[in-house]
Amino acid sequence: MRLVRRPPTMGARMHALRSVFVLALTASISFAQSPTTDTQIAVTARIVTIHESEYRKFLDVFTNGNAIHIYGGNNRTVTFGAGPTISQGGQFILEQANTAVFQSAHTYTGDTIVKAGTLEFAAGGSANGSIIRIGDTVANSGAATVSLTAATGGQTLSSVLVVRPSASGTQGVRTISSLNTSGTNTLSGGVFLDADVTTNT
Repeated sequence: MRLVRRPPTMGARMHALRSVFVLALTASISFAQSPTTDTQIAVTARIVTIHESEYRKFLDVFTNGNAIHIYGGNNRTVTFGAGPTISQGGQFILEQANTAVFQSAHTYTGDTIVKAGTLEFAAGGSANGSIIRIGDTVANSGAATVSLTAATGGQTLSSVLVVRPSASGTQGVRTISSLNTSGTNTLSGGVFLDADVTTNT
């Protein structure tokens, strides 16, 4: 793992957000409007999996360079199931203390921002075309984690990881974690530190 103090330039990786796609983890899953405009997915169950039939809506959003924001009651989990992938140029933003799980090798090129909660890369999961930013930059920001969770290890994540500080006040712990029981995980994109990070292996 390389730990470097200098973050990469954000400007080249940011995209104009013409509209926002909102995933609200509060009621049963439904798509309220066209995904190329302001849209909400509501989810009631504590653990929800987005299957292949729903992926088309995410691809429509990312084609237009928009963002998927995940909100909702804390301690919810949404899993983007194995098989289909999210591509194009949009951003993926985890806004609150929930968990998002990637089971596929997604290829979208906008930023991945973990403002709070946990982004898990299960076996086969990645977002290697995206810079992953860990932590929110507002005052008193919460804890944020990126985790490699394949049980047998051997995962490689080539995304650049940028650990971000709170603007002021308290700051939740920023964590990079590997929850495997064997094998070797590799972070080949580098880790850039603007704040302290805890590593769990």
